Amino acid sequence: MHSLPSFCSFLLLLIPTLLAAQTYSIKVEDTAVSGGGFQSDVTISDDGQTVYSSADVSGVLKSIDGGLRFETRNNGLTSYKVASLAITPDNAQIIYAGIGDKGKSGGLFRSSDGGNSWTMTRGGAKALFAGNHSNKGDPVPKGHPRPNGDLIVVDEGNNITSYTDDIVIAGTYSNGVRILISGGDKEASAVNTSGFVRSVARSPAVPNIAYAAIQFANSDKNGIYRINYANVNAPSSTLVYSALRPEGLTVLSNGHVYGALGAQGIVKFDGQRWQLQNTGLSTDNPYRQWTAVTGYTANKQDVVYAGTTNLGGRAKGRNYSNLWRTDNGGASWVALINANDNVSDTIYGQNSDWWFRTNAFQQAGIGRTNSVVSSIAVSRGSLANDVSDDIIYISGRGGIWKSDTGGRQWAPAVNNMQVTANNGVAVNPNNHKQVVIANTDFVVLASQSRFENNNIVRDKPQGAESKGYDILFDKTSNQIILGVGDRDTNSPGGGEVYIKSADKLATASAANWTNTKLSAVTSANNGRVRAVASGYHNGKATTSQTVLAAVEGEGVFRFHNGRWIKSTGVKIGATKRSKFVWPDNTRSGVVYLLDLSAGLYRSSDGGQSWSNMWPSMKLRNKAFFNTGFIAADDKNPTTLYISIQGDRGSPIRTGFKVYRLNNADTEIFDRITNPNITDITKHSGQSLIKRPGPLQISPDGSLWLAQQQDAKNAVDAALFVMRNPATDKSFTNITTDKYSQITASPNGIAISRDGYIYISQNGSGLVKLSY
Repeated sequence: MHSLPSFCSFLLLLIPTLLAAQTYSIKVEDTAVSGGGFQSDVTISDDGQTVYSSADVSGVLKSIDGGLRFETRNNGLTSYKVASLAITPDNAQIIYAGIGDKGKSGGLFRSSDGGNSWTMTRGGAKALFAGNHSNKGDPVPKGHPRPNGDLIVVDEGNNITSYTDDIVIAGTYSNGVRILISGGDKEASAVNTSGFVRSVARSPAVPNIAYAAIQFANSDKNGIYRINYANVNAPSSTLVYSALRPEGLTVLSNGHVYGALGAQGIVKFDGQRWQLQNTGLSTDNPYRQWTAVTGYTANKQDVVYAGTTNLGGRAKGRNYSNLWRTDNGGASWVALINANDNVSDTIYGQNSDWWFRTNAFQQAGIGRTNSVVSSIAVSRGSLANDVSDDIIYISGRGGIWKSDTGGRQWAPAVNNMQVTANNGVAVNPNNHKQVVIANTDFVVLASQSRFENNNIVRDKPQGAESKGYDILFDKTSNQIILGVGDRDTNSPGGGEVYIKSADKLATASAANWTNTKLSAVTSANNGRVRAVASGYHNGKATTSQTVLAAVEGEGVFRFHNGRWIKSTGVKIGATKRSKFVWPDNTRSGVVYLLDLSAGLYRSSDGGQSWSNMWPSMKLRNKAFFNTGFIAADDKNPTTLYISIQGDRGSPIRTGFKVYRLNNADTEIFDRITNPNITDITKHSGQSLIKRPGPLQISPDGSLWLAQQQDAKNAVDAALFVMRNPATDKSFTNITTDKYSQITASPNGIAISRDGYIYISQNGSGLVKLSY
């Protein structure tokens, strides 16, 4: 028998081996970061329980429980600007998505597994959409530049198990109507190819006929077109109703057509003639644009729902209804929304309010002055010839609204709808329940409870521009430090740094932020603050707090003793990303900067002066792939980890790499074969990490790395961990199917001491994991 001291010695020897053998598994957790984007389209199953939504920044979202909970479904999409969705009528697993940005990218995509994975159809390259704003000068309404949805219809073939005999009709942003056969795999023809299509519609009751609402540079051609595609190779298109702003369309089972006409109201085609049906509607109102229609026939009557976009009218704070219904074929209409009486801010099926509506854009909810209706979808209830239990969905600004009482009561259906555009993310080391995100539009999103419940604060400092780029917690001072700027331009960029006590995190008050007045020393206030850092050492002795800011178009600025002074040795251009890391910031003045326009730099005096530590390395300065990240361990600050894409003329050319740099506090890395450079762009032995993105050292010393999806090159989103980053040569892949479906565009990563990982995404919300 071993003596106790000998046995304890044995355990001490064994512990490092046990730690090295530890493996990680991850679980995707729920968060309260719901709503906040612009939903282009809502498409539902016949029973209203399966719901798909497309969004301007976050791609495709799906619910299988009638809107109680949504999940992202972007695996395979090359862009997350999705304008329209369509479910194949005879096979709900086959879905089509129209993606693109102003008609210059994207295409027609198809899923054969209910949205779990997507591929671009072989004939869909010319079907280009606009999942976001329109181009300036294009002949589409300026008041609501996003798409209306309802741009794809499917004429299903006889084979319900396959798409191969389906005809897909797609209304593009600026290339007219494209007619594709074989489920989109071959374009047969196109009509009105100079037209900007606002919607398309058809009914199986009228074979080989579709209708399209189209606008042109020459507005005399604007209107509703009837397309006969009996010969798919030579279809005809006829203008059947002239209108200045044709928008949404629907075709009922009896062949009746209804069209939304902007300020003109609603028009109906009854099989004989076209006639306006505006009794009870608000028309010729500069604050109202009729944008969407849908409906069905019941008891030989047309039941039609019509929606408006409100363009900032005068009824602020009062009801400004968005939806009307007729159950008599348009003879009369009744408003279904009164924002003060039948619209709730409590999320559908939940017990918490919708933070976007209550804390961010109060006038964006339905029935308010800035609400937008892009698409309407209706599922009939169980009561025959009765509208009182219709299930209605409305998509538009901020998310989806739902009524399952025929429009008598409404609630936002946005639970777990990850549609915020996030940048930096940070966890307070002094209080791991406090998590903050630098955000587009909201500037800061903050939570006191790990984003577990609905106490989210939208916190915009007074005078801050529209985008938070980087955010951190200063452990020593227990403060939040925020770098902001304009979301669209760097001239003027609105760059500034704000500081706030973490004790006041729960209070969304502009007065709680201190403006450090960086803009007073930058050139013409034209530099966005891309990154911030803080520390308490200048390399020689302990100092008071120092804040660093990477200012686009300028360089690095240093805030110390209440003054900003520009640092020497580094020039930052029109950069797409800057990142600092200041390991051991109370005992060392060594700071690292990775900037896509400038390169890899080091300061040994707390950010006062900088030198290029890898002069031969040029970085690809583009936003498409989220590369250009940096990490270091406070316990080993001489070792640096970088995630980059090289550029032409660099030692790695345009390749993607993850490197470990030893002796980074003193070394000048002159060549790729330097013995202090280790290529760790591998996982599971020798498998290549293809699109490395954000990386971070966790409190237990592990190195975590998120890979961005690149669907065009068959690269899935992934998550990797390296248990002993100082010595290991390969990461471990711990990706799950659920993770890869929802984590397409990682933009930042933060890891807490209590076992949570927060991954902020560029358009797809916040992913929270436990491990």
